[in-house]
Amino acid sequence: MTIPFLELIKGEFDSERKILHLTAREKLVVETRAELNELCAAVTTVIKHHSKGERIYMIVDLAKFVIEPYLNEDYAKKIKSIYENYLLTNGLLRYGLGITRVTIKLGHAGYLDSDPNLFKTKKEAFAHVDKLITQMTTPVRI
Repeated sequence: MTIPFLELIKGEFDSERKILHLTAREKLVVETRAELNELCAAVTTVIKHHSKGERIYMIVDLAKFVIEPYLNEDYAKKIKSIYENYLLTNGLLRYGLGITRVTIKLGHAGYLDSDPNLFKTKKEAFAHVDKLITQMTTPVRI
């Protein structure tokens, strides 16, 4: 029997800063489109539960998420939809990327450098979102 993805992901929400920190309780391997759909539905459920209809930031620990490379295009479409419907501008930040088949192909360091919202550590991701929050709340002088 397979455990539903909703039970395998954990969301901690900072309501003051509107940051959802999403992690996996154990390694999650997504091998089929059906599993990808289930995972994205679970993530959406967690977002809706915490956001109460407002747009938020989401920081995702990728260390325990493994998505088969042939699903990359479908994954990108699903993430784009989640981003457009629930997250603030630049509100999807990720960290904890390990060396996987995909990152080996792309070149690990180059991959990290090519995505401004992909970080090596949790601390870096949270520091970046704090910078974004400060920029949003600082009045623009004309």
